[in-house]
Amino acid sequence: MRNRRIALVALTLFESQGVSATTAAQIADQAGISTRSFWRYFVAKEEAVAPLLEEGLADAVERLGRVARGQSFADAWADPSVSEAAEVDAVVRLLQLANREPTVNAVWQRVHYEAARTLASAIARHEGADEESLEVRVRAAVLNAALFVAIEHYAAQTTPSRSISEVVADAVRIAGG
Repeated sequence: MRNRRIALVALTLFESQGVSATTAAQIADQAGISTRSFWRYFVAKEEAVAPLLEEGLADAVERLGRVARGQSFADAWADPSVSEAAEVDAVVRLLQLANREPTVNAVWQRVHYEAARTLASAIARHEGADEESLEVRVRAAVLNAALFVAIEHYAAQTTPSRSISEVVADAVRIAGG
């Protein structure tokens, strides 16, 4: 995925040089695309890291889609089928950067906010319900908050004793999912 490659380049440059010292042209050059193409994909250089977060959301939605009716959403993370090396490492690095860089934190907050609608659609499909119903939207908001807190909790640990899947499953279980 081209956007993933761009996101990893942007993350590495942001970490090594800082966000303010990194230009879109540098990101584009190191990602092997033109600056013009970069601006077709992203409205701001900080947005270049969003695909890493969006991949995590896509994984969550895919996992939720595999949960049978009546089964707890926490069970969606029972199988840590996600490669928990490079993918998780990149998101952890990104969230650590977001704690130091307000503009990157804004990207994290935006993706998290938009995730509620995506999760509502997944929940509605799972339950055969209307995604605009109050119940579905509240459940999506609670699930979104559980995912948000779990990922931030995992990223804040210097030496995690459990996998990201275990932490997320616990958070979703605590949230009542």
